Amino acid sequence: MVPLSGMVDGRIELFGAAASDPAEARGDKLMREGLPAAAVKEYLAVPRQAESALLLLKIARVYETLNDSEKRKNALNRARQIGPQDPMALHEVGRFHVESNEWEPAMLAMRDAMKAPAPPPATVILAALVFARTGRHDDALLHGGKVLRGEVIALSEIEPKLLNSVSFAYGLALRGKGQLPEAIEYMLKGT
Repeated sequence: MVPLSGMVDGRIELFGAAASDPAEARGDKLMREGLPAAAVKEYLAVPRQAESALLLLKIARVYETLNDSEKRKNALNRARQIGPQDPMALHEVGRFHVESNEWEPAMLAMRDAMKAPAPPPATVILAALVFARTGRHDDALLHGGKVLRGEVIALSEIEPKLLNSVSFAYGLALRGKGQLPEAIEYMLKGT
């Protein structure tokens, strides 16, 4: 498995976003303070009509922190129902599947996430890794190349281990395309 360390373990920052309800704002504050059990109570107190894909992603993140995969998966599925094309929801669903070693669903989520006009940098990085792992060489080269050229985010802002993983994944995609000398170069950079 390609490690997803760095950039908050491939996560998109959720708790700095605007809250739509006072209970959501209290939950965000509690998460920033490292109190996930208290935060989830606040999030679950948000009225159903104020429920958003972002709120559900926050709930999923709390359940991830609490190591409750089933509740995390349920919250992610609800987020996807509310925002089926929401790039943040697709990113988090893809990340969940990667962590579960479910590569085909991860690839489908990342493929959809990459259709957004400007996907977050963490999404482009995760997509490059997932596409390389699932044999989508052209997509891995496209997105991995953008990352390695610094077009997505400044290279200095990417954790070195994660950047090495992107380089290795880029090498795997080159190998899959039969470009062995270049593949070896990138794969060695990634080790």
